[in-house]
Amino acid sequence: MDLKGAKIRNIHKLCSKIESENPKPLSINIPFYQRPFSWRKYEINKLISDYYQYKTAQGNYNENYFAGSVVTVIKEDSDYHDLIDGQQRITTLFLINY
Repeated sequence: MDLKGAKIRNIHKLCSKIESENPKPLSINIPFYQRPFSWRKYEINKLISDYYQYKTAQGNYNENYFAGSVVTVIKEDSDYHDLIDGQQRITTLFLINY
């Protein structure tokens, strides 16, 4: 299957250019056609509890956790990624870390 350059990345490198390992972050743009943030307590609690259940089962809090796929497309000649899929998870994780 040709993934056209897609690869698994750490969330800290999510918005750097995929062809480089340079950690310099780019900006995320949520296009106007994306639905507004709509997660409620249930979805947020499910994401957090799934994370803690995984970490507890692993017994290793340094182990990587896969929170689902995120699809971004870099806008040509810019430092922006359009967020195509994964907006609810990324927004939730951003707000938790904020």
